Amino acid sequence: MADDTETIVAVRAMLQRFQEGYTRRDTAQLDSFMELFAPDPLVEVIGTAAVAPSAGEWCRSRQAVRELVESDWLTWGDLRLDVEGARISSRGAAAWLSTTGIVSQPRVAEQGYQHYLDNLGALKTAERPAEERLLRIMLECAEVLYELRRGENFVWPLRFSAMLTREAGGWKFRQMQFCYPTTRFPDERVLGEQ
Repeated sequence: MADDTETIVAVRAMLQRFQEGYTRRDTAQLDSFMELFAPDPLVEVIGTAAVAPSAGEWCRSRQAVRELVESDWLTWGDLRLDVEGARISSRGAAAWLSTTGIVSQPRVAEQGYQHYLDNLGALKTAERPAEERLLRIMLECAEVLYELRRGENFVWPLRFSAMLTREAGGWKFRQMQFCYPTTRFPDERVLGEQ
């Protein structure tokens, strides 16, 4: 079955609206932004730091999704999805897409050092063997010192996928996932002024 051009155009428009919300980051418009998601209470968004279902950034309710979006808008870097390059497919009342993107964020070295020091408490008291905790502290300390000396403009490559369903009010996001292709500091960095 060939994908319906009208559906692809409509789904791409939804992705563009999603991108515009993340570009504006207007928390006063958060409730309006949530209208992009299916009214089903079981919508699901899996963020970059998700590890386990219903914990942290693995959101399995509209309220959890709303909280993640608000947190992203207040604290996360600048998200730029490749809307035009998104691969979109559909069948009946379901559509799915995948695309790439980047998240860029300046990190002032002194703030980065302090953030790491503030998080040492959690590493020291984690329920892991002492040797593992010490190794993790050493690894993260070396990464922070190394990476922050390379420059303060971080750029993380990103993969993004989503599933939408056709609802009474049009296409709505039902499931999405953001993921980095690495668990380390970003492999790419923008140097100098942009």
